[in-house]
Amino acid sequence: MHSVVFVLVENLEDIENISYPDEVDMANFIGADSIIEEDEKEFKKSVEWLQNCYNLKHVVFQKVKLDYGDKVLVAEISKNELFNAIEKEIQERIEAVKQALNERDLHRVAWEAYNQRGFYFYLDGYDLLNIIDLYRYGKNLNDKLYIIRTYDYHF
Repeated sequence: MHSVVFVLVENLEDIENISYPDEVDMANFIGADSIIEEDEKEFKKSVEWLQNCYNLKHVVFQKVKLDYGDKVLVAEISKNELFNAIEKEIQERIEAVKQALNERDLHRVAWEAYNQRGFYFYLDGYDLLNIIDLYRYGKNLNDKLYIIRTYDYHF
């Protein structure tokens, strides 16, 4: 199976100052067999996958010119829109966990509670966060977030 790590910043000015995550460290943290930075085409597909999974209506792709002249594709998303979708998903997961507990299916409890989809998010200063941890620790982030890089990983 595979999933994606999304690198987020709150301000576009941070793109050139961010400490990007180390691929080996990410793979060890996640337990991935391999992890690679995605090119622009795959970046867009991964952001669209996130958009579809969480029914995000306000995703804006734009090219940003860096100080040294290169342009990079970034995707602006609404934290509030994403967090509202996560809140709904959390409630659905709670119901699924209750059912799994009633059936004494601990593997499904872990899957429903924490391991679905496998999306991770990297915020400079926070390290890697899964979707539940992003929701838990990211409440004070700006409403506009920018996805500036994606990594595909296999597990």
